[in-house]
Amino acid sequence: MNRPPRKTGQHVMDAFAVWRVAFVGSMIAIAAFILEAWLAPRGHSAEFIRTVLLQMLVTAQWV
Repeated sequence: MNRPPRKTGQHVMDAFAVWRVAFVGSMIAIAAFILEAWLAPRGHSAEFIRTVLLQMLVTAQWV
């Protein structure tokens, strides 16, 4: 609330914000793939892996 309002033609997200969203999203996706690749050969069920991946994605979004 300390900043003035955006100008009418100004985008909501600038180039840095778009880059940051893409970068963080890529890091979360890579971590999910690595976690799945680590859990699958250890004999865990598909349901367990899905549950762990969901919790990882929720936690990653929270952090």
